[in-house]
Amino acid sequence: MKFLSFAASLAISLSVVSAHAIHGPFIFAKRDVCPVDVDSCSSASGGVDTCCLPKNGFAKLSLQWHTKIGPADVFTVHGLWPDTCEGRIIADCDPSRAHDARSLFYLDIETRLANYHNAPEDFLDHMHTIWPTSKGAIDPPRCLTDHIDDQDVYSYFSKTLELRAKYDLHKALADKGILPGSNPNAADMHAAFVEAFNVDAQINCRSGTLTEIYLNFQVRNVDEYVLIAPNRPGTCKGHISYPAKEADSRSGTSDEDNSGNDGDDTGDVDIPSGKKTGHCAVDDTTVYYESGVSGQFSRCYSSKWQQKQCKSRRMCVSDTATKTHCA
Repeated sequence: MKFLSFAASLAISLSVVSAHAIHGPFIFAKRDVCPVDVDSCSSASGGVDTCCLPKNGFAKLSLQWHTKIGPADVFTVHGLWPDTCEGRIIADCDPSRAHDARSLFYLDIETRLANYHNAPEDFLDHMHTIWPTSKGAIDPPRCLTDHIDDQDVYSYFSKTLELRAKYDLHKALADKGILPGSNPNAADMHAAFVEAFNVDAQINCRSGTLTEIYLNFQVRNVDEYVLIAPNRPGTCKGHISYPAKEADSRSGTSDEDNSGNDGDDTGDVDIPSGKKTGHCAVDDTTVYYESGVSGQFSRCYSSKWQQKQCKSRRMCVSDTATKTHCA
């Protein structure tokens, strides 16, 4: 693996890349001659230079829901993959473009890129080695203006995080009242994505638990990604488990900082305790597992109990019969 000579000048910028695209026209030599209204895998895309459109046509953004990795409100990135126009994943890699991506991306990407098995640094190497160096992707050495070593690495991860931020799956679901810790109907999740993005997504489950969501794109004018309908709905059927995350990697602890009020004397009120599940009567009611001993608590949302946890090693303490706080 070679040293990233381009890394030093770019690393600081990555802390904001998920909110602001740093993917400019200066990168591509032929952008000014690319057709601006031709999509990959369309009837008009035949013969268009592969500096303008990817060779194999489609791109797939894979976003995972992993309960032990990443911020509590973020789907982590599995990959931005080249697909053929028939929907087949391409992993025919170019070994001459292998990189050590680790030192470049730790400011923002470590909390947003993860897979089920590898450490983040291993996964960064895997993600760039497999997907952007695939022969179906745009060819950076030929297409980039005044090509700098590893510029294609930065371009790839920048675009990946830009798309993840633009298509915020957690927000799309939350806006329809679908939150982690609940058991939504997959049909309602599909409807939430259609309302948010005007296009559906592929929702995948394992043993009835949400694991991964795919967004499919056509490409236009080098790096404009156009969201399109998936070629299949996914493996989630009926009511599924959308589990709350166990920890928030931004703080190393958990996803809730305050479970209710900032504290009142409880007096002689009979305070409920223990993990609550199933249906509940009053939204925003919170009940601790064990006061002053555990940071976990149950919260009533949309008439169903969700399981939450205080941040920063705080303990959950009772206020009233229906409110707790983290202290």
